[in-house]
Amino acid sequence: MPLLFSVILPVLHADGKLGKTLDSIASQDFEDLEVLVMDGGASPTTEQLVKDSPLHRDGRLRYVGKPDRGIYDAMNQALVLAGGRYIYFIGAGDTLRPHALAAVRDQLPANESSLVYGNVMRGAQVYDGPFDSWRLCHRNICHQAAFYGRDIFQLLGRFSLQYPACADWEFNMRCYGDVRIAKQYIGTVVADFEQGGLSSRGDPAFNRDHGRLICRHLGLLPLLRWAVGVTKTRALTRLRHE
Repeated sequence: MPLLFSVILPVLHADGKLGKTLDSIASQDFEDLEVLVMDGGASPTTEQLVKDSPLHRDGRLRYVGKPDRGIYDAMNQALVLAGGRYIYFIGAGDTLRPHALAAVRDQLPANESSLVYGNVMRGAQVYDGPFDSWRLCHRNICHQAAFYGRDIFQLLGRFSLQYPACADWEFNMRCYGDVRIAKQYIGTVVADFEQGGLSSRGDPAFNRDHGRLICRHLGLLPLLRWAVGVTKTRALTRLRHE
């Protein structure tokens, strides 16, 4: 029987943050998992941190030091190696909440072609409840809250390297636009999300294609509603500055 979760941790020069993330995974009261650390910098210090983790000593943690073309390329590379039935991505500096994986396990659907997601803590704020196609036009499901049935990647492919900071948002649009993918929200707070990472830097390519991606993956009606909202927001912004 395959492992339940593959936890994928892409890193680059993250030695000061990696330890607390690995500790939060090791402290879970849950053993049916593997952890893949994908180190784009192939750092000896990072490799040693991995080897010092109890997850490595009991054979559940694997270190891969290999150059990549960014976080989503590292995630795509890890998908080839992952053996879990559900794939979970977490960043160095993020931490799993105590008992989070066991809580998620108890709420997984029978259909393993499912995107299952909960919430994260962003500082003192819970982010961000249930989504639908309309809400996904405006904001993304935090990938530290999301568990992807491995069959999803067989059906939809992998993360697009066109979008260096928002490829997970584009991928979630693909999920929501495909009737073969079941979407299930659970109320569990999965992780504490460290703010100020890659997504906070912006993604001009995604911003340029945003409307086209909504139309392609979610449909014309969500696009029209989104476009009206964007137009109103811009008009109000102009009025405030006049």
